[in-house]
Amino acid sequence: MLTIVTLSLLGTFPSKNFKKSWNSKMWLTSTLTFLTLTLIYPTFSLNYLCQNIFTLDSFNLPLVILTAWISSLMVLSSQHSVLITKKNSHTFSSLILLLTTTLMLAFMTNKILYFFILFELSLIPTLSLILTWGYQPERIQAGRYFMIYTITASLPLLIALLHLIKSSPQSNMLFNMQISITSITAHPTLLCYGLFMAFLVKLPMFGFHLWLPKAHVQAPVAGSMILAAILLKLGGYGLIRVAPNVMIPKVPLLLILSFIALWGGLMTSLICLQQTDMKSLIAYSSVGHMSFMLSGICSLSSWGAQGAMMMMVSHGLASSGLFMLANSNYEMTSTRSIYLAKGGISSLPSLTLWWFLMSAMNMAAPPSLNLLAELDLFSSSFFLNFKLGLIAGALSFMAAAYTLFLFTASQHGPASKHTKSPTNLTYPTYLNAFLHIIPGNVILLKTSLLMG
Repeated sequence: MLTIVTLSLLGTFPSKNFKKSWNSKMWLTSTLTFLTLTLIYPTFSLNYLCQNIFTLDSFNLPLVILTAWISSLMVLSSQHSVLITKKNSHTFSSLILLLTTTLMLAFMTNKILYFFILFELSLIPTLSLILTWGYQPERIQAGRYFMIYTITASLPLLIALLHLIKSSPQSNMLFNMQISITSITAHPTLLCYGLFMAFLVKLPMFGFHLWLPKAHVQAPVAGSMILAAILLKLGGYGLIRVAPNVMIPKVPLLLILSFIALWGGLMTSLICLQQTDMKSLIAYSSVGHMSFMLSGICSLSSWGAQGAMMMMVSHGLASSGLFMLANSNYEMTSTRSIYLAKGGISSLPSLTLWWFLMSAMNMAAPPSLNLLAELDLFSSSFFLNFKLGLIAGALSFMAAAYTLFLFTASQHGPASKHTKSPTNLTYPTYLNAFLHIIPGNVILLKTSLLMG
């Protein structure tokens, strides 16, 4: 694990083309992220913290490492944009450090009340990134959507948690124990909805997803990367912890959630084929992938849980990499339109290679981890209901369709007249793409890291 986190620090290796002050802030951010991980790890931390507040297991350790990895890569991808806009880079680094630390602590805590506090705390730095370093005036509306959806859905979760703590003093350890909600309340279904609502919005499930495209489109590249790679995983991680441990009396509730999620993912996949904005297309694709992951969690099977974990890691790498490449295209062409920014293979063939590799990973082509994740999720969907398996197959096909549409429309054809000289797309961009591609394809050789 320490080797993986150390390699993530290579994502912030300084380049001579950038200011020394920015390089020092990058190294400081990555070093503090690394220290945050090692100090909480059981080998180095106090027994009290490990046993009573924090814990690491096969479900949260991959997400903690993914957080440290992506945080370094998002700093690397933001160097040029932050320096060009001449915004306060010190504040930018501080927000990334705060967000990274909050997310890592949220994944490691074993008390659901602490998880809720950290879950909500991540809203503050993310909203600041969108409002301060966003590209267009519509970022204010996007930040409003993001805040209202998150806070409104978190209120039922808070009420449910307070009810659980009042009814059962041990329920604050909900992540580590099983409790029967039928013995606590006369309305177990309402309590289940309260526990699930905030996680479904953060995921987001179809119907609660309207904030996601707006936030992604208006956020800077660092905001888009952390949103897609880590923040969406908070919802999936919460569901993985809560769904099996709370003995739900009405299993059809999970079947209904699975149908809505898969049909919604299929609908958003069709929406992807009509998008002209690169970032909007990638944002809608996240809804489809997370819907597929939700069906695996709702199956309450070991294959579903393993597939969901692998899907979260693979999607975090693939989606973050696609947002990074979309930002590189934007810096070259000053537009996010797929049709105005076409012809990448003529203007910069080397970048097209990374587009191809990232697209292949996003559409579950071998040897990507996404392939094994989809196979596990297929099996869990068929286990839950045969019709769900058919919908899941259609969803996987549509994922390949809109990914190929994104690649061919942006890279093929004559070169765009808006393309600038790619002077800033040499070392940092290729290193960033390399550090996204390698983990997403090499982890398949050691799947026991995610299937423990």
